[in-house]
Amino acid sequence: MTSIKQKNNSYIVHLQTNTNIDMAKVYNQSFFSIFPLKGLRIFKDNVYQDKLQEETTETPSREIVETTSDDNDMGSKIIDTFGPETAPNSYTELPLQVKTSEDPVETNDYVKLQSQNKSESDDDSFYSNLSGYLTKYLPNAFSRENSDNDVKGMKIIIPYDVNHPVYLFNDYIRSLEHNMLLNVETSSLKYDDLYVLLRDLFVEIEYLKNVGYMFDKFEVNKIVKIYDRFVYLDSENIILYKEDDSKNLHKAFLNIVRELLHLNAEDEVCEQIKKIEHTQLYYFIKRVEREGIMLWI
Repeated sequence: MTSIKQKNNSYIVHLQTNTNIDMAKVYNQSFFSIFPLKGLRIFKDNVYQDKLQEETTETPSREIVETTSDDNDMGSKIIDTFGPETAPNSYTELPLQVKTSEDPVETNDYVKLQSQNKSESDDDSFYSNLSGYLTKYLPNAFSRENSDNDVKGMKIIIPYDVNHPVYLFNDYIRSLEHNMLLNVETSSLKYDDLYVLLRDLFVEIEYLKNVGYMFDKFEVNKIVKIYDRFVYLDSENIILYKEDDSKNLHKAFLNIVRELLHLNAEDEVCEQIKKIEHTQLYYFIKRVEREGIMLWI
């Protein structure tokens, strides 16, 4: 379940636990930089565990949490906006210096070694040293499966912007005015909204494929509108990606297009969106459906 809580100075998006995938490797600063979205903070959530059984069907997806803060207390303002500092973070993930018991290199020896290799380029030396440093940690850093026994959910803190509220998709749709002339098919989405949504979804799909993940199912209310972008945040339907999974990925993508536009499941999607025929978006969907190629041109 993806949920949003609004506080005085921020929005907090909660994602529930996934026991198979380390979600910190999926939703991180690199992920949000592809949109790009700045100022977001991402944490493993110590509080939001699988409490869905405690929630009733009447529980709203957006909950307003009233907080009180002293205007003179700058520290409390920072915590209200960004949340308390937690580990792991950029300071605890990699140490500043690595000490090994095998063949320690003294400073004088290092200087001598540098003087012997002046003929090598500075770039080669830099990347060589960096590679030797990082390879001690890369296997753990890029393991796609969840190796953390203390499984947690995810918490994404988004600074408050009065001009750009953060919505779950269904809440966003309710804020739109329905216009039969401008809306695509029977949905409440205008072409421009649908264009940005599917383009952002395509960018996210391609990024996750490159780092080894995919969604085997998309759910409409896990689309989150953050500022002027649409981000799909889902910890339940994500799996490891394999090359032969492309067909299932395309099927899941077409199913969410059907759901977004209120199309029937029997007929082809491109046969039901004649209203946007000959547009860039139409040909993108047609390539996915008839050629099995997800390519944005």
